[in-house]
Amino acid sequence: MSVRGTKSGWAVSGWGTKSGWAVPVWGTKS
Repeated sequence: MSVRGTKSGWAVSGWGTKSGWAVPVWGTKS
């Protein structure tokens, strides 16, 4: 898993979600 920023500025883990985004380390947008 790698940590990277999203356009929301959240840190994310290295796996994809149903939205095609990586999952934020501290909760998801959904």
